[in-house]
Amino acid sequence: MRIRLLGVRAGSGSSSGAGSGAADGGGLTSCIAVDDDAGVVRLVLDAGTGLAGIADELGVREPPPILVSHAHRGHVAGLRRWCDADGAHRLDVRVPAGTVLPHDLDRMPTTPLRVGDHGIGPFEVRVRAVPHGRRLTYGFRVSDAMGAFAYVPDHEPQQLGRGPHGWGAYHPDAVDLVYGVDVLLHGTMADAARDVPVPAGHTVAQYAAGLAQRCHVPCVALVHHAPAFDERDLDALAERLAAERGLRVLVGRAGDVLVPGELGRFDGR
Repeated sequence: MRIRLLGVRAGSGSSSGAGSGAADGGGLTSCIAVDDDAGVVRLVLDAGTGLAGIADELGVREPPPILVSHAHRGHVAGLRRWCDADGAHRLDVRVPAGTVLPHDLDRMPTTPLRVGDHGIGPFEVRVRAVPHGRRLTYGFRVSDAMGAFAYVPDHEPQQLGRGPHGWGAYHPDAVDLVYGVDVLLHGTMADAARDVPVPAGHTVAQYAAGLAQRCHVPCVALVHHAPAFDERDLDALAERLAAERGLRVLVGRAGDVLVPGELGRFDGR
């Protein structure tokens, strides 16, 4: 298994217009591709503007199953490119049950994706609901014989309690997704060290590091970055979190490839 980061920026996804300091070099919004052991893309998580990389960089003409965490624009805007003139080009797009796509995508066929454990291609995929405003939102755990990762781009655990630090509860569904994986890819919308309000529907990056430590995860990759963060902010944040928690903390950048089995082991700190 290999994890390809095709888009890591938060935002509306209507353009790629983050500033030149954007950690992905262009503001492409959320999209993760997962390769099998032969290097073939077999699964996609979220379909922000980073989805363009499936064709432009990887040469994939018919994408594999696309699992959408929720239908905010930054997670589905990349689908527009794949529509035909009637907006109904048939992709295998799976969305949380009851989800309605934005109006310019509403003719695209989708399949309801439900909470549970699913076999998709060579992977086992665990789907759990996580709090994020009022919209049904999913986190994912993807595993094969070689390793596992969790992907939780949008997350507001404060809905389920303050938790030990006021950043939100380490709730059962989050733990179920994350426990024992090789790397946690988590949204990075705020920093507890900044005197800036946390955006609605989100938590601080310190929560992700705490969740990883609690779940014996050796590595955190910061993804779904808030537009307010530039590269220097993100690098400094990752360095602080690594020192505070004794974890490997990476700033996810578009174009990065992560191999779960090569990201280290939890040292029990």
